[in-house]
This record gives sequence, C-alpha cells and structure tokens, in this order.
Amino acid sequence: MVEELRDICAMYSTDELEITVFHPFFIFIDQYIAIMPQAIQTILVTAFVMVIIALFLIPSIVCSIWVSFSIVSIEIGVIG
Repeated sequence: MVEELRDICAMYSTDELEITVFHPFFIFIDQYIAIMPQAIQTILVTAFVMVIIALFLIPSIVCSIWVSFSIVSIEIGVIG
C-alpha cells in the first residue's frame, strides 16, 4: 500500500510541486520493505551452503539426504 501511494504521488508530482505521503507507521514499513529481500536472500544462501556441507561431510548418502531435508524444512519454517 505504501509503495502504491508513493507511485500515485510520483505520478502527479511536478517540478514545482512535490507530493508526498506521510504516516508515523511508514518508518516501520520502510524498514520491513528494505530488510525483507535481504533477509530472504541470506536465509536461502545459508541453507544452500549447509546442504552442500552436509552432503560432502556425512559419509552415508541416506543420512546426508535426510539431514539436507531437515535443513530445508527448518529454513522454510524460518521464512514462514
């Protein structure tokens, strides 16, 4: 919603008149918008690295696949 409001303001803003929207909660929403993609990327990269390490260091193939499945399952739960 915040991004849609900002797009509408950008559409009707001119060089002489700049239109903006403000609400005290926008500060928190901006943090969420900025942090969420980076957090998801970090979680996915760490899950991938943990799975690769589990596949290389666990000698049993079946055990390493189950450990990899557990890692992926936990990371899906973390993302929500």
